[in-house]
Amino acid sequence: MFKMMIVDDEPLVRLALHQMIPWHDFNIQIVCEANDGAEAISFLRGHGDIDMVITDIKMPKMSGIDLLRECNASEICKPPVWIILSAYSDYEIVRHTFLLGALDYIVKTELDEEHLIRVVTKAIQTLNQLKTTQRISRVETNEWGRTNTEQYISKLIPINPEVEKFEYDQLTAQICESIGEVNQVAAVLCIKRQPEPWMSDAKKGSFVAQTIQTVLHSMSIPFLYDRQDADNYVLFLTLPEERSWSASRHKIQFAFQLMKTRIEQYMNMKVSIGVSDTANSRKDWRRLYDQAKQLAAKIYFEGFGRIFYPEHAHVEQDSSKHTAKKEEIKRMIVDFIRFFSLEDKLAWEHKLEQIMKTIVRNKGTDPLVTKEVLADFIWGIGAFLYQKGLRWDELDGKTSYPFEAIENSQTLEDTLIWLRQICHSIYSATHESRNMRDEPNSLPVLKAKHLVDSHYRENINLSFICDMVGVSESYLSKQFAKEVGCTFVQYVTNHRMEESKRLLRMNMKISEICEQVGYLNPEHFSRVFKKATGYSPRAYRGKFRENSINNINLLLK
Repeated sequence: MFKMMIVDDEPLVRLALHQMIPWHDFNIQIVCEANDGAEAISFLRGHGDIDMVITDIKMPKMSGIDLLRECNASEICKPPVWIILSAYSDYEIVRHTFLLGALDYIVKTELDEEHLIRVVTKAIQTLNQLKTTQRISRVETNEWGRTNTEQYISKLIPINPEVEKFEYDQLTAQICESIGEVNQVAAVLCIKRQPEPWMSDAKKGSFVAQTIQTVLHSMSIPFLYDRQDADNYVLFLTLPEERSWSASRHKIQFAFQLMKTRIEQYMNMKVSIGVSDTANSRKDWRRLYDQAKQLAAKIYFEGFGRIFYPEHAHVEQDSSKHTAKKEEIKRMIVDFIRFFSLEDKLAWEHKLEQIMKTIVRNKGTDPLVTKEVLADFIWGIGAFLYQKGLRWDELDGKTSYPFEAIENSQTLEDTLIWLRQICHSIYSATHESRNMRDEPNSLPVLKAKHLVDSHYRENINLSFICDMVGVSESYLSKQFAKEVGCTFVQYVTNHRMEESKRLLRMNMKISEICEQVGYLNPEHFSRVFKKATGYSPRAYRGKFRENSINNINLLLK
């Protein structure tokens, strides 16, 4: 019989929960109650055999949120299944409780017999699956932080099956002993890295691991998984109950879509998964992993938010054509460097956009090939930078190893955005710094202008700039307006509007331009643009095209 605790500061709510459904019929015994989280955690530490907890959110002394957090941090030998109660529905609270490990969430106004039975049944199924598979989340780990079975995958990945056949056979035998070898599937799950993560890697890993376990346990799918780092996970699983390819595929699609949806909803992070085909031989585990990894690599070109199956694999391009395109791009880079050395900003920006479009059009299937081309680009502009007596880390204080930035970038889109920013920073440092020294501006204002010139595409504000410059907001605001002739906000807006006009002339989509110049909302961007120029973005583009046609006609006459 499962043991349950009720935690709520309202005696009537506790009494109602006692009487709402026949708990013994569900093989559940209510063994204790608590008036707040402090009482509950004290009981859990003393007993440690509670299987299920129904707890309120708002309570004196210790809330339900703090109770979950404290339980996660405490040495409780068997964490219970958590069901959360609240007097109101709040998405942020719901999301927070799921991140802390809650199984389900009930609003008190919706608490009736039918709803409670549905949630309790779900909790019982979870407890039974955890009991059957003996894969409780707080398992004893070794010095690498992995369970014994998780080590199988981490040891298998670097092995060459042809060279280290004995070790490979041993590991695959252990894997198949653990999860079987009927309808084997491998998958690689990748999470989009956040520029400013709001969650630690440890918490992120814990939630992803819990999501993987909960989904696969609920569907009775035997599995092993290995966390390679905070953003990448490898899964091996089998489908012993399925007897057809279509049934196996349907179950796999449902499981991975459910994982993806939960991680995206509760962590607010984009996910993509590469999924292999199926096999029925222990010798195939490495092949299945390699296939899943290759499919997951499609994220680099196609971005996050998709699940890639074998039918999504590209047909390999003719290697001779690909080599020819690489040589073409190299020639374009040499041409770009020539324009870059001149004080012709529009010319080199145009060349840069041409190079980027060519790279995107001829991206192929292997991210390593594209990264090699981008590394050639970095060598070129790096040589120009050193000729000017500057180092990478002098640009923004963060770019010490640009080749690592290319190597570690998760998508081509992110890499190209970064590359565009680097080019502008180098141009500012090598061409505009000379003009800055001649301007009759104080040092704080000069620094502020330089930071805006380099980072106006980002979400910057006066507070951020003041922290970087080392002066107060009131001082910089007054001094900036006095020396520059416009406010700080106007200065940032002017930069963004000039860049917007340039991108509109290049026929870029308005939604893309909005993101490129630092605006989150396209409607807000359109209002600012019209206020600054007198035209909407669409009307400005039309006006530019009209003027261009008129100029061409004049030339032809």
